[in-house]
Amino acid sequence: MGSNWSIVRVGDLTDSISETHKFEKDYLIFLNTSDVLLGKLLHNLYSEVKNWPGQAKKSIKKDDILFSEIRPANGRWAYIDFEADDYVVSTKLMVIRTRTSRVLPKFFYYFLTSSGITWELQHLAESRSGTFPQITFDQVSELKLSLPPVPVQRIIVSFLDTLDDKIELNRRMNETLEAMARSIFNSWFVDFDPVCAKSEGRNSALPKHIADLFPASFEDTELGEIPKGWKVRPFSTAVEIIGGGTPKTNVDEYWNGDIPWFSVADAPNENDVFVIDTKKKINQTGIDHSATRILPIGTTIISARGTVGKVALVGVPMTMNQSCYGLQGTGAGPYFTYFATRQLVVALKQRSHGSVFDTITRDTMAGVAVVVPSRAELNIFEALVAPQMERIRHNLIESRTLAALRDALLPKLISGELRINVHLKAESG
Repeated sequence: MGSNWSIVRVGDLTDSISETHKFEKDYLIFLNTSDVLLGKLLHNLYSEVKNWPGQAKKSIKKDDILFSEIRPANGRWAYIDFEADDYVVSTKLMVIRTRTSRVLPKFFYYFLTSSGITWELQHLAESRSGTFPQITFDQVSELKLSLPPVPVQRIIVSFLDTLDDKIELNRRMNETLEAMARSIFNSWFVDFDPVCAKSEGRNSALPKHIADLFPASFEDTELGEIPKGWKVRPFSTAVEIIGGGTPKTNVDEYWNGDIPWFSVADAPNENDVFVIDTKKKINQTGIDHSATRILPIGTTIISARGTVGKVALVGVPMTMNQSCYGLQGTGAGPYFTYFATRQLVVALKQRSHGSVFDTITRDTMAGVAVVVPSRAELNIFEALVAPQMERIRHNLIESRTLAALRDALLPKLISGELRINVHLKAESG
């Protein structure tokens, strides 16, 4: 710690705010503990105040920190970096506000959400109740913070923000790239836009060498009109279906290796497409003593039991449990197979009238007919979207590396063990 740093009690720097919102509008934005995660708000949707639960009470403002009282290590926290007059938060979220110019709000946020502090708070919560781990602001207020001068705080915040900004930029880029690839798939293979345009004598807006690949008319099938020459096949014949497995959980020698083992808890959001890491890992011995096998990059995974219908692309070689299927196209590339699987989930939901279906089996996939284009359209689709999809995978891997760097440096920077100068170059403290 630097000579001009001081040890300060958190309660001397911050307050827990419980101001009740004035509710001057009929529609506002309510945030529960499930609506914040790892610094971000998961929605900004307005809803009718009269329908809210009783714990929707607290007012917040810019530079407040939201931190869940329940299971403090679960990542349910956020920093409010905007004017938040229309936001109301649950009483289960602490609203922590700095009350002195000695500490920057964002610096304190980084301190509070560093891994060492969150696990210390988790331990305190579990010591009170193992079944419902919960903390109070009184416990937070007793934490000790190594407080550098404000100019040093500002440099540390700027350095950490740079890493977070790049991660956020990658997230937004992935959102755009996924939307572009999905739009092409839906246009070509769901709405048949190029064929409609040609059949009506319109310009398809596609380059001629691509437009020429599509037929100019439709034909009747059991699924209705489809592009002439395309085929209707059971989904199960369009893919190779691969099962998963679980090594015995009570045999330690099978676990904690370096081979990712996918379960539905590891499914990415749809914008990220790929799964590149998993919560649990196994080793080769675990593979040898179970039904699981290593899936290559580009395999589609679909969850078939439990939380059903989650879809992901394998971004690094990995295994999976028996509640999932791996799918590899028999005549199509990995990206057509992935988007076709997502379309399969849409079809299954429609068949169940929008309700949640409770399982997917091989028979389920055999009972759903799909339209399969010719090889020419499949190949051009893969060639067109492959750079976008590979960029998504690259961004995810880069963001994982940046997040690991941030998480490793954050406690060292906050404690003063590692110092950075005004040029944001790290040096040993």
